Amino acid sequence: MEEKMFLNQFADPSGDFRGKPFWAWNGKLEKEELIRQIRVIKQMGFGGFFMHSRAGLSTEYMGAEWMDCIRACSKEASKLGMQAYLYDEDRWPSGSAGGVVTKNPKYRLKYIRAQTFDKNAFDLIRYGQEYLASFAVRLDDKRELLDYYPVTDVINVKDGYRVTVFAFEEEEQNEFYNGYTYVDTMNAEAVGAYIKETHERYAAACGDMFGKEIRGIFTDEPHRGYIFGGFAFNDEIYRNRIPYTYTLFETFKKKNGYDLLRKLPEVYYRGAGEGFSKTAYDFVEVLQRLFLDNFAKPYRDFCQKNKLIATGHVLHEDTLSDQVATSGSVQRYYEYMDYPGVDVLCEDNKQFWVVKQAYSVAKQLNKPFVLSELYGVSGWQMNFESHKHVGDWQAVLGINLRCHHLSWYTMQGEAKRDFPASIFYQSGWHDKYKYVEDYFSRMGYILSQGKPVTDILVINPIESVWGLIRKGCFDDNRPSAEIKAVEDGYTALFKELADNGLDFDYADEDILKRRSKIKNRALYVGAMKYTTVVLSGMRTVRQSTLDILNRFAAAGGKVIVKDIPDYIDGLKAEADISAFERAGDYESVAEECRKLTAVKQNRLPGVLTHIRKTGRGYYAVMVNTDREKEIDAAEVRFNLPCNAEELDLRSGEIKGCRFERFETGIKIYTSFTKGGERAFRLTKGEVKPYKEKNKSIREITLDGSLEYELTEDNVLVLDIANCLVDGEDIGADEILKIDRTVRRMFQLPFRRGDAIQPWYKEKYFGVAHKEKICRLDLLYEFNIETMPEGDLFFAAETPRKFDICVNGGALKQEPCGTFIDNSIIRLKLPREMLAAGKNAVTLSCDFSESTDLEACYITGSFGVALNGPQKTVTALPQKLDSRPLFRQGLPFYGGKIKFFTGIGGGACAVAFDRIRGACVEADFGGGDAEIVAFAPYETKVHDATGEITFTLNLTRRNTFGPLHQTPPFNPAGWPALFLTEGQYFSLDYGLIDEGLDIPKIRFYE
Repeated sequence: MEEKMFLNQFADPSGDFRGKPFWAWNGKLEKEELIRQIRVIKQMGFGGFFMHSRAGLSTEYMGAEWMDCIRACSKEASKLGMQAYLYDEDRWPSGSAGGVVTKNPKYRLKYIRAQTFDKNAFDLIRYGQEYLASFAVRLDDKRELLDYYPVTDVINVKDGYRVTVFAFEEEEQNEFYNGYTYVDTMNAEAVGAYIKETHERYAAACGDMFGKEIRGIFTDEPHRGYIFGGFAFNDEIYRNRIPYTYTLFETFKKKNGYDLLRKLPEVYYRGAGEGFSKTAYDFVEVLQRLFLDNFAKPYRDFCQKNKLIATGHVLHEDTLSDQVATSGSVQRYYEYMDYPGVDVLCEDNKQFWVVKQAYSVAKQLNKPFVLSELYGVSGWQMNFESHKHVGDWQAVLGINLRCHHLSWYTMQGEAKRDFPASIFYQSGWHDKYKYVEDYFSRMGYILSQGKPVTDILVINPIESVWGLIRKGCFDDNRPSAEIKAVEDGYTALFKELADNGLDFDYADEDILKRRSKIKNRALYVGAMKYTTVVLSGMRTVRQSTLDILNRFAAAGGKVIVKDIPDYIDGLKAEADISAFERAGDYESVAEECRKLTAVKQNRLPGVLTHIRKTGRGYYAVMVNTDREKEIDAAEVRFNLPCNAEELDLRSGEIKGCRFERFETGIKIYTSFTKGGERAFRLTKGEVKPYKEKNKSIREITLDGSLEYELTEDNVLVLDIANCLVDGEDIGADEILKIDRTVRRMFQLPFRRGDAIQPWYKEKYFGVAHKEKICRLDLLYEFNIETMPEGDLFFAAETPRKFDICVNGGALKQEPCGTFIDNSIIRLKLPREMLAAGKNAVTLSCDFSESTDLEACYITGSFGVALNGPQKTVTALPQKLDSRPLFRQGLPFYGGKIKFFTGIGGGACAVAFDRIRGACVEADFGGGDAEIVAFAPYETKVHDATGEITFTLNLTRRNTFGPLHQTPPFNPAGWPALFLTEGQYFSLDYGLIDEGLDIPKIRFYE
């Protein structure tokens, strides 16, 4: 019975292991449309969603209509067996309640800013109640601190000294917070106001659904302010600032016994000849405690009391210095989350340790799920294989709750540039995405079985960065040389242990102090048991950590030290490591770790492994993290005398594998494709027998071109127009640049994803932003070489705001459905309005601040030829070959293309060299189809009962862009790419290569 349940669950795992995307609520919400979209989310293989306010929201955030939509969607999710989660902010980061909280100046984020003056320019009159202290300081040539003393008058400033004045100030007001600022998360009263305006309002409107239809709530990037501009800010103001809250100095003195106010120069400047700053070390620790005590704890307490799962992630986990700059130690925050999480954005981001830190705390504190916000900032071109690569290593390192960034409710206006692509109905491949979700849900299910096999604990060196901060340490988003040395050692140790198949956890020293015990030669941290502990790359170590490790060593445990810390609790001291083992390099650390590891695996560089132990044996999931390199012949060895079979994560099948069993272990013979994966079940029981692959008896290479059909109309993008403002010709340009030019002319704010939200403008500014500014005319031109056949449509957003003329004739405003997105309305375009040669479409409107100027589209059965920015309508080609589609009459097409082979009958498989789109679906007739998306781009053998066809699922990159960015390809995607300037912009179209590589068909006996 247990075996049957496993097989059924592995083939089709439950919603617990399926992704829950950020469902971006970014327009005018309508319940009927929301319910429709939930069913699409279900169809895509997802297990739920996070209801997330994003740029473009028109429905009032937290208003009655908003709450009504929250309730309706949560009920629908429950009805469909899905999980609905709240999100706790209007956009992000969490804490200001869309600016409502920070209308109150007392609750705004504050900083201490240092300003340095020559002796004669020193004047305290300019400072008011924000003044804190001033010092005469003397620096050496390295800008290190030689001496300082307090001064309040220029008379007391010695020659050779300058004056540094410290005062606190509010963060600058910003439209992103609807005109206010971020919140002071170290201020208990401010956080209480935030919880009242968000969580308690949700409880009042939806509290009866908490813990049932509404599972939990997501907090996004809370932080306690930036140290010296770290992570995000490079302007001079931020480079001179450190976080401040009203209780900072009182709390600091109570914790450390001395007055921070009198030693502020020691935070800003490194003491001459000092390797580490005790004052800076203590300062970061106090900030950490204030953040946890006043934000994390009350947040957790509310969720526990109201039966809500607390999940999300804090700002910012990517590196040790990023963490120190914005929060301290993120591991300590994870204690207060039910499902701790991370943010791993962009396609090529491989910061493995980010996930490892979160998963370590989850294991230690028995937290069943670890979330990752992933896939964002990647661009429309991201295909299924990229989704796999980004998700694979995270899953193997512990991510089992995937939060896809983003799934848009609408693309209207600025929403369409909110870090595309939309992982939703707007992408032509969305109905095939279940293939990806099935794959990851199977991996997540396997990695939920039993318990992880982890014997090694690495002490996280995060606190070693605390005493290395100083002004300039994060300039240009690059850590200082001292901090970088800690970072480099941190990542080098990770790589060496991972390449040797050695799983390990990180320990935060504060968690270690409070949650560890020693028993039977093992160190327990919460629920996890370790036999080996590693100290490496640490400049400072806590005395409590040394005490624990010495007791552990005395009890027979193994402690390996690569680098001896020369500070203890931030003070210069000699650590007693006489009971520990020394290792001279990372290879030696790995070699020593291997000696006490219960389950040993051979070295496979670039391959990450996750091993689970159950009552019936072991599971091992392995991922090749190299997208460019195959591992043709790999021998995977475990010191487990077991039999093995392979779990196919792509199909849900269980099949035999080649292995040899020895008295002391097992050797599995396998291989890894580029970015490939393997999953094995190791058991002493019977396993599926291994079967050699059948050899093909003949191979057919298809002709260089194939007949085809488009599954949706082809498209001509109209995004370059000649513009007239009140009858004055201001020239031709790309539409988004025209929009900015007009706004600049009338001193209107630019449209941006970080601008004040539409709902906020509507509520507080009324009709003011809708008043007419000017009369605007947009003239789009294109040529027709071959008159199209069949129905034609003109598509635009909010077409009723415009008078639309085609070649001088008025186009009727009679909607005929939508084009790709619910906001892009189609209008019937009569063919008789068009003419051979030059054609013109004119859009005229009363332009106001609320007017969105966006691209328009003509759709129908025709081809498109490009000559620079000029577009010509042609006939569609009879066949398509392997050239880029933009050279074959389909430059802007982003739907699906079905290709016909004329071949069928017999047992056969299909092999592609690569996939130039999202994925390909190979159909063998009779409904027997297989999706091909991952290397080695081959199907299994099918019995072709009819004609073999291929359906290429394209991305929307060449439809929605950015279309004028140069060079055309960028591995990331963010709003600014749609408004490039200078050498990075061209009126010519910058399109990427998508199309079909003609496959081989192999026939078998």
